[in-house]
Amino acid sequence: TESNDGIAGGTDDDILLATGAKTTCSSADGVMDMSGNLKEWTNEITGTTTSGTNIAVLRGGAYDSPAQGAACDFRSTRAAVSVVLPTVGFRCCKATAP
Repeated sequence: TESNDGIAGGTDDDILLATGAKTTCSSADGVMDMSGNLKEWTNEITGTTTSGTNIAVLRGGAYDSPAQGAACDFRSTRAAVSVVLPTVGFRCCKATAP
């Protein structure tokens, strides 16, 4: 989240990092980057735009969000499902290794 300096030294650089870039950001099962870095799309639809596009809830925080955004239940953003933003992504999960 915003409090993480993505580039060591100098000023606070809030940047998107590649998955796995922070080796300490791992669960006991080895799942990487479960919070922070990007807000994630959910399938929770809360309405539609005037043109009929669904509006979905985004959860979690991005690299430019305050520290409290690094929680899966952080829900402060909604967006039309057609929007493309550098702070929004998605996660693919699978119960078995690829």
